[in-house]
Amino acid sequence: MFTPEEQLAAVADLTAEELQAWIPKVFERSHVEALVHGNIVKEDALSMLRDTEKMLNAKPLSLEERTTARCLIPPTGNYVLRRPVQDPAQLNSAVITLLYVGDDADEAIRTRVALLGQLASEPAFDQLRTKEQLGYIVQASPRASIGFIAFQVIVQSERDADYIDSRIENWFVLFKEHLEKMSEEEFAKQRQSLVNRRLEDAKNMNQETSQYWGHVQSGYYDFGRKRRDAIAIGKLTKQDLISFYSEYIQASGSKRSKLSVHMRSARLNVDMLESLQATLKEQSIELPEEVQASLKTNPTYEEVTSLFTPILASMSEEKKQAVQAAIERLQKPEVKEGVQEIDSSFRDKMQLGPASRPIDEFEQWKQAAQ
Repeated sequence: MFTPEEQLAAVADLTAEELQAWIPKVFERSHVEALVHGNIVKEDALSMLRDTEKMLNAKPLSLEERTTARCLIPPTGNYVLRRPVQDPAQLNSAVITLLYVGDDADEAIRTRVALLGQLASEPAFDQLRTKEQLGYIVQASPRASIGFIAFQVIVQSERDADYIDSRIENWFVLFKEHLEKMSEEEFAKQRQSLVNRRLEDAKNMNQETSQYWGHVQSGYYDFGRKRRDAIAIGKLTKQDLISFYSEYIQASGSKRSKLSVHMRSARLNVDMLESLQATLKEQSIELPEEVQASLKTNPTYEEVTSLFTPILASMSEEKKQAVQAAIERLQKPEVKEGVQEIDSSFRDKMQLGPASRPIDEFEQWKQAAQ
């Protein structure tokens, strides 16, 4: 797994000639997997696949070489990754809070996260978007990949990323209370709504094909998952969800694994300048009116530094050091107690997630089809 920065560095010195020389090697050896869906007989489908293999003229990969994508699993704890928004004119910051809960192949975990998403989506929007008016984009939903499933909350806002994160954490507390107070009738209604969605037929052939291909591409070949999940979801109780939430989602949960990604705007708003204003007040420093006015225009870190350069020159050494430290914190805010900021060593702390494997019934289906 490589970051965009690492990928860009890897291709920085790549020449057109090197790329052209590499392209033929891609198809020297391969493993072909195909999905043919629609009004076509088995013989014609196999013929299409043989024609494709003939055209590629590639040697097959061994079983050991047919690797599937795998996820990196974050350790238990509370982590934050901070990145700057690339557009210097963008006022919005964004936070993605990801709570890892387990393997997507685990039906018990998967169905609980699905039902949590059903129950939490509207309350999250109501609290963070409608009542607190953090920003237009507010989402609370499951997030899954191979060997990985999590519950995530996404908020885009003109408020500071650390402030957004704190409001998401506050919402986790409020939602726990909401879940505990929810009537059994309301819980059953929400649960049945999710069951009904799971049992819905595809609306068109494109949607149906996409669903089939998703099961092929994942490597699970679990074509009956939706209906099995619907049955399992229908059996979940409110207490099942409360216990799951207490263990994996709430701040004191014994299995909580939180990764929060902060995309920080280059424009400094009132939240971000709060600590600087507090330092100025502590040091009894009065700013010129034009500087105070400039601080209200969402300046960048560089613009603040430029504004304070002549002011710092006239200060005592003690006051100068205090204000300089406050300005530097604008670019790199302090991490809250109990939170670890991700650095280059974080990847070493992560474990490789489980690889996908075909469900047991898949081999039976293959034999029946031959």
